[in-house]
Parts: sequence; C-alpha cells; structure tokens
Amino acid sequence: MATLAPQVNITLQQIEQEIGRLQQNWQQTTKSYNDLMPTEIDEFDRCQLEKVLEICQNSALLSETGRALFAVSRNKNSTATMWIA
Repeated sequence: MATLAPQVNITLQQIEQEIGRLQQNWQQTTKSYNDLMPTEIDEFDRCQLEKVLEICQNSALLSETGRALFAVSRNKNSTATMWIA
C-alpha cells in the first residue's frame, strides 16, 4: 500500500477501503477446478493438475504449498547435502 499511496501517509480510510477490496476479491475466488483447467488436456495431466490446485487452495502460505508439493524431493536433497558436508 505504501508504494501505491498517492500521498506520503496512508489514511485509515485507505486501509479500510483496501481491506474491503481484498475481502471482496477473496470471496470471488473460484471454487471449481474446472474453471482453471485447459480445454484440451490428457487425463493423466488433469489428475496431477487437480491435485496441485487442491494443495494450493488449501495452503495458507506459499512455503507450505512448496513443502506439500515437494516433500520427497526436499527430503532427498537434505539427505544428500548431509552426506556431501
């Protein structure tokens, strides 16, 4: 907000407007994965993409999403790093 503020200080009114805008946008988020799917996609790819979208939608943080999606790879990399060190 500070970067886009038209003046030096951010007012309480601007904060309340931004909160209202964000709440409205969050309520309008799609609940259907079909809205995000390409029209032509193989069944194999569709299943993977649905799972990724589900994890993204259920994660509160980007880091949480990454840990869920790449748990095995992260574990292998941390084990390999321990042997190298």
